Amino acid sequence: MKLVIVSIFSKRQNPISKKFGESIIHHFQNASDVKETVVITNSKFPISLSENNLKIIPKASFQGFKNSYKVLKMIYKEKPDAIFFNVDFTDKSKKSGVSLFKFLIPSFFSLRKTPSILFLNNYLDKLELNRTTFSGDYFNNKVFKVKKYIIFKILPKFNLVTLPNFKDFKSFNKEYPKYPAKHSPYVRTERVSQPNFLNENRDLLKINTYLGSNPNQELSFLLRTVKKIHEESIEIALNANPDYFDLEEFINLNDIPPHIKFVNYFTSNYFEYIKNGSMTLFTTSDILNDKDILQNASLIGKPIIVPNENNISSKIREEGYAAHFFSPKNEISLGKGISTIYNSESYTLKLAKKNYATASQNTLESITSAYINLFTNYINKKKYANWKTFHA
Repeated sequence: MKLVIVSIFSKRQNPISKKFGESIIHHFQNASDVKETVVITNSKFPISLSENNLKIIPKASFQGFKNSYKVLKMIYKEKPDAIFFNVDFTDKSKKSGVSLFKFLIPSFFSLRKTPSILFLNNYLDKLELNRTTFSGDYFNNKVFKVKKYIIFKILPKFNLVTLPNFKDFKSFNKEYPKYPAKHSPYVRTERVSQPNFLNENRDLLKINTYLGSNPNQELSFLLRTVKKIHEESIEIALNANPDYFDLEEFINLNDIPPHIKFVNYFTSNYFEYIKNGSMTLFTTSDILNDKDILQNASLIGKPIIVPNENNISSKIREEGYAAHFFSPKNEISLGKGISTIYNSESYTLKLAKKNYATASQNTLESITSAYINLFTNYINKKKYANWKTFHA
C-alpha cells in the first residue's frame, strides 16, 4: 500500500495534537502493509523521521484555491492507494472559522474512490459570538454553516471521520448522524512500563488538576475544600488556559494560607506534573472530553477524581476506567475523596492498577493498525460497513 499523509499544523495547535500527528506518521511508516509513505505538510521544517520508504514534502501551503490545487496535483502525481488527512477543522485565522479549500483535496480523491480518512483535531457546531460586532458575528456564523454544509453534505463523503475529543465527536454525530464517524482519542506516543503506583513522597499532598470553562469558580471551590481537610503542606499544580485565566490575580484576591502552594503550568509539560502528583483531579467535566489527559494519567498509575455527572461517569465506566466520584460543588464530598486516596494505599492501588490496565490496551500501534485495516478493506472493495469494526 502506498499511503499519502496530509498533515496541516495550525500556528496555535495544541502540542499534544502536533506530537500525535508526527508520531502516527512514524507508525504508519513502519507498518508492514505500508510499502511507501508520502507526507505533505505545511510545517516549515521536515519532520525528523528516518528516511525508510518515506518522502516528505514540507512547507506546502493550503491557503486559497490556487495553493490547494497545487497540493492536489502533488497527491495525484504520487498515485496513492489511500490518504490519511490530519487537520484542524476550525481555523482561527479565518473570520468564518473554517477554510473550505483544504477539504476539497480529500473530497476529490473520495470522488475517485481512493480510500480517505479525515482526522479532525477539533470541531465546532457554531462560532463563538464574542470576537467582533454582533452583525459581523452573525454573518460569519452564516458563512460557517454554509461551508460546513458544503463539506459534509455536498462534497463526496470521506470513508471515515475520526475525532479525538469526545465532546467534538458528540457534536459532529448529532449534527451529521448518518456520516461515518468515530471517536479516536489521542494516546501516548511511546510505551510506558508499569509504574510505581504509590507516590514516593506521601508526606506532601500534591494535587494535579485541570480547570475547565470557569477556572476562578473551580479553583475557589478547590481552595475551600483543601483548607478544610488538610493543614500540612499541599501543592496544587494546575493546567489553565492563559488566554482567560490569571493565577497571580486569583492568588492576590484570595486569602491563601502559607502551607498551600499553587503552581501554574501548561499542556506542553503536563506529563512531569502528573508523574509527581498524588492524584489527578478534574474539577469539572468540561476538560474530560479530551480523553488524552485521562489516559496518560492512568498510564503512569495515578488515581483519578472526577465529578459524578452522568455523561462523564458513564463514559469512564464504559471504557473500563475507575475513578473516585464526587458531587460537584460539594466540598465535603470532594474532601472525602482526596483524603481517602491520600491516606489509603489499598484504595490508591485499586484505582491506579485498574486504570493502568485499561489505558495500556489503547496504544498508538493498535490505532494505526485499525486505520490500516480499514484502508485494506476499502482497497479490497469490501462493504463499507467495515468502518464499524474500527476500535480506538
